[in-house]
Formats: sequence, structure tokens, C-alpha cells
Amino acid sequence: MQSIENSPEEAPWQQTDLRLVLVSGDWIPVNLKARMSGVFPQAQLIGLGGATEATVWSNYYPIHAVSEEQRSIPYGKPLANNVFYILDPFGLPVPSGVRGELFIGGVGVARGYAGDRDKTEQAFVPNPFRPDESMYRTGDLGRLLPDGNMEFLGRKDHQVKVRGFRVELGEIEYWLRQHADIEEAVVLCIDSGGREQLCAYVVPTRDVEAAEVREHLAKHLPAYMLPSHLLCIPALPLTANGKIDRKALPAPESVHRGAVQEPQSEVEKKLAAIWQEVLGVKQISVDDDFFLLGGHSLLAATLVARLAAETGVELPLPFIFRYPTVGQLAERIEEMQLFRGEADTPVTLLQKGREGTIFCFPPVGGYGFVYKGLASQLPSYSWYAFDFITDPDRLQAYVKWITELQAEGPYVLLGYSAGGNLAYEVGKLLEDQGHVVSDIVILDALFRDQAISQTMEEIEQETEQLLGMLETTELGLFLRTPSIRKEAAHRMREYRIYLSNLVNQGPLTSTVYAVESEELLTSATWEGSTSGRVLKYKGTGTHIEFLDERNLPENAALVQRILQGCFPGATVVR
Repeated sequence: MQSIENSPEEAPWQQTDLRLVLVSGDWIPVNLKARMSGVFPQAQLIGLGGATEATVWSNYYPIHAVSEEQRSIPYGKPLANNVFYILDPFGLPVPSGVRGELFIGGVGVARGYAGDRDKTEQAFVPNPFRPDESMYRTGDLGRLLPDGNMEFLGRKDHQVKVRGFRVELGEIEYWLRQHADIEEAVVLCIDSGGREQLCAYVVPTRDVEAAEVREHLAKHLPAYMLPSHLLCIPALPLTANGKIDRKALPAPESVHRGAVQEPQSEVEKKLAAIWQEVLGVKQISVDDDFFLLGGHSLLAATLVARLAAETGVELPLPFIFRYPTVGQLAERIEEMQLFRGEADTPVTLLQKGREGTIFCFPPVGGYGFVYKGLASQLPSYSWYAFDFITDPDRLQAYVKWITELQAEGPYVLLGYSAGGNLAYEVGKLLEDQGHVVSDIVILDALFRDQAISQTMEEIEQETEQLLGMLETTELGLFLRTPSIRKEAAHRMREYRIYLSNLVNQGPLTSTVYAVESEELLTSATWEGSTSGRVLKYKGTGTHIEFLDERNLPENAALVQRILQGCFPGATVVR
């Protein structure tokens, strides 16, 4: 229901086929029946409760009308062949309306915990009301209502339920205290906008990051036991008799979170607004972690649905876990928009610098963001990365964009693999229209002196092979979305059709810098490609690894030397 209510669509749709809904939990929302009635008018709502130790469900309660003064949904009555006892500390039944501990009896009670005799003896005790049977001590507190239904009143100890999981707060506190830089720790289960969340309060011996502590806990605890909030405080508040005063602990919102980095791009602003609504948090920083703010798998699914509706991006659910901050997620969404061809322009500004401007052309994959790593290595330059333009008049479109972004030459063009061939053709048209092109940097591309003339069957086969290879990389997460894969395949196919008929031939007067990989001799083939100079360089790594993270520093340094007019190690081919 929460996911439906958070949906941006406000159409009053109804689903009348749903007949029965079984809900389980200690605290079923009092208003759940009313909220469901508008969407599922024919559905009967039944609350179920119990414990795994008694075959999961032992009691039921049909939820019909709920009065305005009602504070909770009753546990209900025992299922057939099950029995509940509400007992005092002496094991005697308490009167109706009096609080007691809940015990479960009947055929559903297990025989014990496998391989744990001590725990079994504590939890599974002889049933004084049914000789030769045992009953399970739940640790829950409850009372009997006048109508014969039971009401749940909470836990007897510090064991709590969070999203259906029983959580021992003491166990989380133990592992927090095992962190080398945490002196004291207390964990509470708090109500955050109707959602129960774990909040850890720690007294550190030095400044510690929430992500660091979460990583420490994740080594010892399941995901559902990881606190949504971690607050560092100078000391734990104490009562007059020296015990920890849990009621005096500050609410998460009252603790200073440090400097807030405001969202800058439109995608970041949209994400932050959605996070505020989904998480119920008033202020979002670009570096905030979705899960450290209280997010979990169900809210992640809600977030994905909201993003699809409001941005048009079908985000794979694993992205929320892999890129949990606003900044990281916004970056991936912008890349996905490029993949789908939904960017406002075919060009992306990767880096803004002062020393000069470089226009980059895409390899056969068709997308310019592959140059992002190279641009980050050379931040003093402005880097514009083009995607492959599928319109037949693409060369004129590139020239128009370049001259609009940089009114006058000289122009510097760069291309890796097939992008080098495309950069060469754009350079020719620029010169033909009277513009000055000073440099064309070609990273490991073969000079095309004749058309390949591939068949469509061969082009389709190579396109699928490239997509298959990309699916094994980080980009595979994008390509699992059908619409994105379709757009990527179309762009790659059109690029291959263009390359199939391409012949690189002059006239050109620009200097050509041909950088070859360790496995392929390409630069010699560029001899005669220009009436200017052709300089050959040796790069680092194979062709496919040329822009990989491990080879990028050395290849970026080589590109920088070229841009600065330094030619050590260069071979003058012409």
C-alpha cells in the first residue's frame, strides 16, 4: 500500500479481483483497512500472528471496521488446535485486561532448537494445563480483551521486530563495541514516519564514518540488523542511579550531520526530492547514503518505481545498492539517458578547463562517455564527448555543434578506435568549410583506405557480439533494461553501417597524432592521410584495455604531452 500511495499517478483505479489478504506483524497499521478499501474494495483483510517456534502462525483476527479511538489491531484468537496463555511471572493466568506474558501451546509448538539444549529448555517449557505437552515462551506481552481477542503490548525484553525480523538489540550493541574506535554503544528501535528503524548511538574515541561502522557490522550481522541511523555523541545519558537513560537519547534529526552538499544538476535535484518523500527526511545531501538514512529493500523498490515515473529511466534495482548516494545514482542515470538517446544533445561536457578544448568522437559502441576517465586525468582542458549521430547528415551536424561550442579555431579532435576514423572525417569537413584544425589525436585506429562493404547479417552478428561483451562489464547493468539495450543496438548497428562504407582520404592539412596499442601497428597506415605531419606514438595496453583504469594514467600522460606540443618518443612518419 505504501508503494501505491507513493506512486505519482493519482488516477482512482481499483482492483476488484483480489479476494483475500493475509497480513502478519506485531503492529499492523490501524488505518490499513481504510487505506486498502479504496483500491481493493472486495478484499477481506485478516491479521495473523505467532512465532516460528510454533509453526509461524498461531492466531488470527479478521479486520473489519476499525473505530477512531482504536490504538492497535488485536492479535485475535488462536487458530484451530492452537492455544494461547497469558501468564503472570508465577505461571498463573492473569485476569482479563491485565498484562501478562504470552505462551503458545497446541499442535504447532516445535520440539525445540536443533542442537541447542540450553536455549530449548529456556523457551520450551512444560505445559501445566496440558500434561505431557510443552508450550513456547514468546517473550511478548499482551492482555485479553473483553471480546475474547488478545492484544499485543510489546516485547518483554529488548528484542524487537523490524520489518518482520526479530532483532536482538544487545547483539548489535555487542558488535558495535567490538569496533576499535567505539567505546560505548546503545541501539534503539525508533518510529520514523510509521516505519520502524534501528538507530545506533555510539561514543567514539575518534571521528568515525557511518559507512565504516556499517561495513564493520556487516561482517558479523545480517542486513536486517544493520542500523539505519548511526549517531556519534560525546557520552551516553545516565539516570540518577547510573543506568543508561534511553529516553534522553537525542532523536536522529537533532544531531548535526555535518556539512550538507546541495544537489547541483537537475537529476540530483529530482533524486533528492524523491528521497525526501520516500525516506521522510527533510534535507538530503548529495553524499547521503540511501540505506544509512533508513532505506531498505522495499523502499528501494518504491524508489525505482518513482524514478521510472518521474524521470523515464527504468533503473535496475541493484543500482540502488551499488550506487547508494544521490551523486553516484545521478551519474548513472545521466549515463543511462545517454544510452537511451534521451539526452538533450549528442554532446556531453565531461570536464571544464582553461587550457584548451578537445572534441572527442565515440568508438563503435556509439557513446562518448567512455572518455570520462581520460577527461578526469586531464582536468585543465575542456572535454566535449560526442555520441554517434544516426542521422545521415551526421558530419555536418558535428561541425555545427563544434563551431557553436567553440566559435573559432584552431580545433583539436580526438577519437579512440572507430572514433579516430570519425574524427578524421569531421576534421576534413571543418577544413573544407574554412576552419582551422590544428590536431587530430587518433588512439589505436586503423586507417580505412577502402570500404569493407559488410552484409547486414555480418553487421548484426558483430553488433550482438559487442553487446554480449559489454554485458560482462559494469555496463551490463544498463543493458539488462530492454529499452536501453534496443537503443544501444540501434546506435551500434547504424555506426557499423557507416563504417562499412567509409573510406578515409584527404585532403587534410592538420597534424595527425597516431597512438598505437601494444598489440596493433596502426600508425604507419596513417602515412599520407594528411599533407601535414603524421607522428607515431606507442601507448600502453592492448586495444580493448586502452582506456581501462590501469592503463589510463600512462595513456593520459601521453595525450597530455601531445596536447602540449611535446614530442619525446614520437616517430615522424611524414
